[in-house]
Amino acid sequence: MQSGAATVEAYIAEAPADRRDALIEMRSLCREILPGLEEARDYGMPTYGRGQNMVTAFASQRHSSAFSAHSSG
Repeated sequence: MQSGAATVEAYIAEAPADRRDALIEMRSLCREILPGLEEARDYGMPTYGRGQNMVTAFASQRHSSAFSAHSSG
């Protein structure tokens, strides 16, 4: 889903209704499991990381939701 939302809350709110619960759960898990990481909106999706180092992200795609882990290595 291409989004111009300024916040993660707005991103989730504009997602298709049938995906919102999954996106809310992914956000909740990221915040619980990855304390101390900064929540941001980069590359058109919610991301979590430190500075320029993205650790993980999630997104609502055209026909599904996606979760992605990244190495800052």
